[in-house]
Amino acid sequence: MMTEQTRSMVNERETAPQMPLSTPAARPYAGEADVPAISALILAADAVDRLDQGLSVDEVRMHLTEPGVDAVRDVRLWTAADGALVAFAHLMLRPDDEIIDGYLRFDVHPAWRTDALADAIFAWATGRLREVAVDRGKPAQFRAGVREEYADRRRQLERHGLTIVRHFPTLERSLTEPIEAPALPEGFSIRPLAGPDEVTAWVEMHNESFVDHYNFHPETPAVICHWLGDPSYRPEMNLVAIAPDGRLAGFCWCAIFAEENARTGRNEGWIELLGTRRGYRRLGVGRALVLSGLLALRAAGVDAARLGVDADSPTGATRLYAAAGFRHRHTYLTYMKDMET
Repeated sequence: MMTEQTRSMVNERETAPQMPLSTPAARPYAGEADVPAISALILAADAVDRLDQGLSVDEVRMHLTEPGVDAVRDVRLWTAADGALVAFAHLMLRPDDEIIDGYLRFDVHPAWRTDALADAIFAWATGRLREVAVDRGKPAQFRAGVREEYADRRRQLERHGLTIVRHFPTLERSLTEPIEAPALPEGFSIRPLAGPDEVTAWVEMHNESFVDHYNFHPETPAVICHWLGDPSYRPEMNLVAIAPDGRLAGFCWCAIFAEENARTGRNEGWIELLGTRRGYRRLGVGRALVLSGLLALRAAGVDAARLGVDADSPTGATRLYAAAGFRHRHTYLTYMKDMET
């Protein structure tokens, strides 16, 4: 059944400004000079699609300069005859996986959405993934994500042989409602991360927390230090739970994206990452962390909190969030296919 939101999205796509279509030309990413145009393209697409997937100039720059990203080979741009950017694709690869995981993000200007351009994007991405698989001598899988109601994008993914393998609900909670006081086990405490000096210990904890989760990829100190430099990063909202023996037992990394709030007219923050280390689960650490995160976001002045969760999380995270007052907002789908080399 088509929801009112879906009808609105479809109607906006149908009435999006149209321009004469020629064949866009593909070219590599040219570095910092391309960043503003990539952000503008992504925002133009999201203004029509309303999927909350816009990226500011700073956010694009952070993603494309992350350690391990080979932006020259793993990013492609498509331009019109006048040089205007009409499509952007980023194949996100991890350097040391036993199975090479290629996750494709792509954005196309609403006036240039054709099957032919989508085919070109998929041909580039799968060709690049096969090249990496052959170079490393390892099998590969090709993944992409889409909001559940985005029928056009789902059709494109299915045309290219991808099928749904996972559901990731986005949950939301009002911060104007009462928030329960966090209660920690005896001897535990919660405080902000102690900065770059504690990153190596944080990464060890993160990897132990998620090693049994879907599509786990070990994190590295270099990547985390990179994101500590994000202009939107707020150190006071990157919380860690400390066990009686001094080990890091869990984490709750919260964020507020001011530019996104300005675009959407909403006043919200995000619990970006939350996890509890093996050996410290089922003690109430995760619940205390999520409540502490909600209090930190409310203290920062936002009205609501959002987070994404794996619907089949092995740790029962969906129950934890429901108990903390979160309710379903929408769902992202992960599509995948195994690659033949």
